Amino acid sequence: MYGELLGLSLAGQALFDYAPPEERARRVLSKLRQAPRFIQSARDNVKDPPGIFVKTGLETLRGTRRFIEEDLPGRLPTSTTLGCWATWPTPRRKPSTR
Repeated sequence: MYGELLGLSLAGQALFDYAPPEERARRVLSKLRQAPRFIQSARDNVKDPPGIFVKTGLETLRGTRRFIEEDLPGRLPTSTTLGCWATWPTPRRKPSTR
């Protein structure tokens, strides 16, 4: 859920021409800077989820990361988009067996 929300939010900024590209790039960078705190919120809010939820969440975050690294830079007029991604925490959880 958290990874999907972040991915959709970033995709909306990149795909829809509702504002000049420079403004949308600033918004993307702002979202990426806040992403570690957002992911930490997920860790704090979700306690002992079933393994399938952990697996799905990690796969979603991997897809979001791929979108950020491969697709997003070509959609916005900035090469600094990825700089904030490097501060993202790495997954610590393994799916439970239940």
